[in-house]
Amino acid sequence: MKHTHCPICFDELEVVETTPCIYCGASERSVEILKQDIKENYKRDSVQICEYRAFEEIECVICDLCILEFTSYNPEHFGFKKDVKMWPSNFQFLKHIEKPQLVKDKYCNNCNERLAFILFTLKLREINNA
Repeated sequence: MKHTHCPICFDELEVVETTPCIYCGASERSVEILKQDIKENYKRDSVQICEYRAFEEIECVICDLCILEFTSYNPEHFGFKKDVKMWPSNFQFLKHIEKPQLVKDKYCNNCNERLAFILFTLKLREINNA
């Protein structure tokens, strides 16, 4: 993890425990739900986490709830024109993550995002020449 500062706002990043989802993974609620799933040996299987290829370009890991969140995003945030539709169909399913584990990632308290999501955003902006 070479980044010490956020590549968007340049605030210092902190290391946090997260779920594999690049979007909600750093939220306390997501971490607690996954901890409980691990403790119960995944009997509840409460959240599906999958690997996708987003916008035919970028591989990412997102949970089933956050895929739906993308419909509420302003496409200009990712460098798309404002008339581009942000649909779950923009994500090609690659594989289901069996028995997801907690991981460490860096987090920007100013942007309120995991580094993984910040890098995802920057890659889309780069692809869209934004």
